[in-house]
Amino acid sequence: MFNIAVLDDYQSAAPAYGDWDKLGDDCKVTFFDRHIPLSDAPSVLSGFDVLVLMRERMKMPASLIMKLPALKLIIFTGSRTRTIDLGAAATRGMR
Repeated sequence: MFNIAVLDDYQSAAPAYGDWDKLGDDCKVTFFDRHIPLSDAPSVLSGFDVLVLMRERMKMPASLIMKLPALKLIIFTGSRTRTIDLGAAATRGMR
């Protein structure tokens, strides 16, 4: 089972912008319509394999990436990001 979190979906628009059912029965998608403070993020996000970031709202510093043991993939909207510590993600095996 892959647990997927879609973060900072303030307008609750993400469910309508993708055919999430095509991911299959082995994927569970959770949509967060409120921002998760960085101090709460390790406990709230610890069970997720995939994080889908909306724009650059959620910062992903090394200190957070290293506290998320299940994390395998970070997806973000846009063509580049300044909020993800790419070095820390690479250290965890993410490319």
